Amino acid sequence: MPVLKKKDFLILYGSQTGQAEAISEEIFDVACKQGYNTVRFTLGDIDKKYSIEKETCVVIICSTTGEGEAPENAGKFLRRIKKKTLPSSYLSKLSYTLLALGDSNYTSFCNCGKNIEARLNSLGANHFYETGYADDAVGLEKVVEPWIEDLFSALKTHLTNQDSFNKQALSSNIIGEIISTQEKFDRQEKDFDMTDNNNDQTSLKYSPDMESKTLKVPSVGDPYLQIQWLQEEIRAFEDAELPNTCTPLHSYPISSVRSLTTNLQKVKHALEIELDLTSLPWEYQAGDSFGIVCHNKKCEVDYLLTRLNIDDVADKPLTLKILENTKKKAAKVPTHIHYPSTLRYMLTNYLDFRAVPRKAFLRLLIDYTTDDKEKRRLQELCSSQGIKEYGLYIREPLIGLVEILKTFESCLPPVVRILEFLPRLLPREYSAASSPHTHTNHVKFVFNVIQLPAFQNQQRYGLCSKWLEDNTRTSASDNVVEQIQNLKIQQAMVKAYLRKPTNFRCPEDPSRPVIMIGPGTGVAPFIGFLQQREYLRNEEANQDLGEAILFYGCRYKNDDYLYKEELHSFVNNGILTELHTCFSRDQVIDESANENARYVQDNIRKQKDKLMSLIFKVGGAVFICGDAKHMGRDVTNLFVEIIEEHKSITKVEAIKLVNELREKKQFLEDVWT
Repeated sequence: MPVLKKKDFLILYGSQTGQAEAISEEIFDVACKQGYNTVRFTLGDIDKKYSIEKETCVVIICSTTGEGEAPENAGKFLRRIKKKTLPSSYLSKLSYTLLALGDSNYTSFCNCGKNIEARLNSLGANHFYETGYADDAVGLEKVVEPWIEDLFSALKTHLTNQDSFNKQALSSNIIGEIISTQEKFDRQEKDFDMTDNNNDQTSLKYSPDMESKTLKVPSVGDPYLQIQWLQEEIRAFEDAELPNTCTPLHSYPISSVRSLTTNLQKVKHALEIELDLTSLPWEYQAGDSFGIVCHNKKCEVDYLLTRLNIDDVADKPLTLKILENTKKKAAKVPTHIHYPSTLRYMLTNYLDFRAVPRKAFLRLLIDYTTDDKEKRRLQELCSSQGIKEYGLYIREPLIGLVEILKTFESCLPPVVRILEFLPRLLPREYSAASSPHTHTNHVKFVFNVIQLPAFQNQQRYGLCSKWLEDNTRTSASDNVVEQIQNLKIQQAMVKAYLRKPTNFRCPEDPSRPVIMIGPGTGVAPFIGFLQQREYLRNEEANQDLGEAILFYGCRYKNDDYLYKEELHSFVNNGILTELHTCFSRDQVIDESANENARYVQDNIRKQKDKLMSLIFKVGGAVFICGDAKHMGRDVTNLFVEIIEEHKSITKVEAIKLVNELREKKQFLEDVWT
């Protein structure tokens, strides 16, 4: 029996959407190429595949999800290390470093990573390399790339004195290869299509600022998948993975649809859809959310099949296997690709080719690009020197594989290599805009049809929102208003499932005051809250209902004031105690209704004394729902400011108090980017 060499260090990751997992795999691949002996597990594999107290050197990559929570595959690790019985010297033999992923649009930025770091320190663990905090709001790569590059220098220094460390095995090349050129490519309009009406492709395809720079690009990953074609037919395809599910995935018919906005030249199209849950009911509560499984557009799948020259085998049954003699260590078929399957089914249901490609993917495409100018540009976009270019022309405009292949026409990668890099197609999540007590065996939800940056003069839309809109509208009229008035159902079916509940629910005690802040479609869960309150009062005439205050805002009072009639009805019958509205784009502000308020923050500031009294004297709960990038962050910062003033404390103390309110379920957020 062979003697296994002791590992140099352990790689652990906690990932919800796949980003932390991909980064951990990148670190693992680089480490293996450098001669390190390492293994990689999820954080949740603790006590099954590794024991943290027995480790001496660990690299952790972890994201944050939900309301600052741990990813599903990291929860067990947090629970394990948070045991109160563990002594302060429990991890005194452990040296570690941590890369935390987060989004600064959320107030709980990198919260899971910070919690892990604090707990490891309290158990006696030691840093051997500084923690990295990568921000998805500005681009993870800005922190991730230099952090990984310096990680290996820190690892080498730390491990040098350990007997098990094989210094001679290490390569001198840390990350990738150097590409140097002093040659400037000729700028010819016919080559680069430098036309005013196609600036998006021009920017993506050429940059004069980068043409003479010496570049440092990532190393390309070793191939590890192979396709094995099958003769037998596939009887059934497996469903995609479902995050945070607490009910089976099931197809539900759309029972009603309603447009909530008018004048779609000025505002986004907001739709309310009702699903009939009779066939497999959910036991949901107002405030819960659910996932909808959507599929990639047929025209885009067809384009890829044709562009990659695989039309003739698109529907041929296949299975995936690990490539014989692959140099990639611990290679395995991506868990989000189920097989046996077909290429068409995989591209339609399992793979998110709309996702912004990681630089490692761009590096792969270089090897299958024949045009020198196109190859150079891809090198620029994936290089360390091209971080700004990557952000401007790939990440910010949300460029995906289709746009890349349309731009770099000489690029023709094998489909099996694409399968190695594409992330899973995730379900889309929506809040219930109804109460099960008023809509038995039905659930409503509201969404805007998302518009993405245009590409080659073509408007692009959000995948799921556009699919829902297209499948709930049958009018062929060119008149937008007439289309809205004639919305009809085509017996459309939606695959959906209920997500595990969070704390974003009506207080169990109906006498407890609720402060609801939900501009735009953020009002959706509060419609369910108010329906729940109405149901309780109808059930018991003397039901003690606490105050309910709603801060709502939109752009135009007459065009995108969602649920206007319902909200005014709730006010008139006493279900909603106060309704504070604002309309940011209206030319003439209604003095009596808005008091010159433009945003929800303006109205919150005007009601600050009452809000402080409700929160700190009566135990009222604050619920915030909507856009995290602007409203969510600004509202939270405003509450910190108001509390600082009200309590006469410092900003740091006010932030701490807001966090205490979160822990007591008095300050709850359901926000998204």
